[in-house]
Amino acid sequence: MPQSAERSLQMIREALEGVNSPSSQSSPSAGFTTARIVLNSASAVLISAPNANKKSIKVRNMDATIAIYVGEGAVTSSNGFPLFGATGGGESVEIRTIQGIYAIAASGTPSVAVLTELGA
Repeated sequence: MPQSAERSLQMIREALEGVNSPSSQSSPSAGFTTARIVLNSASAVLISAPNANKKSIKVRNMDATIAIYVGEGAVTSSNGFPLFGATGGGESVEIRTIQGIYAIAASGTPSVAVLTELGA
């Protein structure tokens, strides 16, 4: 397998594991970053900061039962894009934007896995 393909596969595996936290990530100009972020139902949480080098983000609801909602800073369960939970990881969405993306939980404290693709 070519070295670049092996590296891409490794990055995807890391993203699926969600082992990194957003506060400990570096900010490369190209490649991927990953994060596992805990949400709450009281206020929207920034899951992907604005970044001019951001190509897209993939967001997956990791909870088995609790829905989450994705959108701009004022996202709520009434105006956000819903991602429903499921055993083994719930629904996901890919968003192509350089803007900040927020999420909020319908209830409780579910987590989301975030894979951010960066390009120079």
